[in-house]
Amino acid sequence: MNRKQPAVIFSRSYTNKDGNKYVVYWYYVTDEYGKRHRFSLGTSSKTEARALLLELIRTGALLPQRVRSTRFDAFTKHFWDWDRCSYLKWKRLRGDRISRHWARQNRGYLENHLLPIFGKRLLPEITVSEIESFMIGLRERKGLSNKSINSILGCLRTVLEEARRRGLITENAAGKIKPLHNGYRSRGILSLSETRKLFSSLDCWHGCVHYTINLTACTTGARLGELRALKVKKVNKDRIVIDSVYRRMEGYIEGDTKTGVKGFRIIPIPAVTTHFLHPLLVGRSQEDFIFSLDGVHPIAGNTVTRALHSALERIGISLDEQRERGIDFHSWRHFY
Repeated sequence: MNRKQPAVIFSRSYTNKDGNKYVVYWYYVTDEYGKRHRFSLGTSSKTEARALLLELIRTGALLPQRVRSTRFDAFTKHFWDWDRCSYLKWKRLRGDRISRHWARQNRGYLENHLLPIFGKRLLPEITVSEIESFMIGLRERKGLSNKSINSILGCLRTVLEEARRRGLITENAAGKIKPLHNGYRSRGILSLSETRKLFSSLDCWHGCVHYTINLTACTTGARLGELRALKVKKVNKDRIVIDSVYRRMEGYIEGDTKTGVKGFRIIPIPAVTTHFLHPLLVGRSQEDFIFSLDGVHPIAGNTVTRALHSALERIGISLDEQRERGIDFHSWRHFY
């Protein structure tokens, strides 16, 4: 195609029922993504075809509206990018509580799962049946859990809803699809006798830090991320102050908990918890993390979880039984 020409006219031959041949004039045009589209002018007259094409060029109607629609990859070029996504900027301007970690997770869903399937599609062309087939494929080909599939669906729903809000599509196909059942197991808790046995000796544990962080969770109901963020300055003789969180990909965030500023609380602690917390404070500055080997970096969350599972095995609760009963670190919050 000549780059100086907005469109090129050509003819196609057809045969009618009587066996007579005739021609119809068409034109082709290349869209902004380099894709070529062909459209019939509906006439057998070359003169009339040229006149019709010139009128389409004059009115800017060479590409019908359905073709001029935005492609999924173009619309999501900066979506979920913390600094460049207009959707996230608007959310922050409104005062909605969002985190970089949440945005980063959704960007991962977009790049790893959505763009490979829907990237070249026009936004209005994405259908309910296509999305449902995509979700089935996530389970059958990739073996993802219902929870992961629902997270990916939520990412797609948000993207298409923003496209609908901007007037690029008339309806959100993903919004018509119900999430899968997550199949959550009820969170299990230990009995009082099991808990006493678990904390009866340090021998079951990989050191005092692991013992104490579990004991503190048991006696305060604090979450793992909140305890990892606990600093020396937040611990008093008879209470701790929970007003910060340590997130896996964002690090330490002061003045925020999992539930935002509403999660701020002062929790009384029993004497036994104070007894085991005190040695972890000795020789550290007010800004040091308590549950840490060096005071500078909190203990890794996965090591805390492994230490708990290992300690439970030592008192006779196997890993299979732990899974069956749904016991993990967060169980301390339910126990409390």
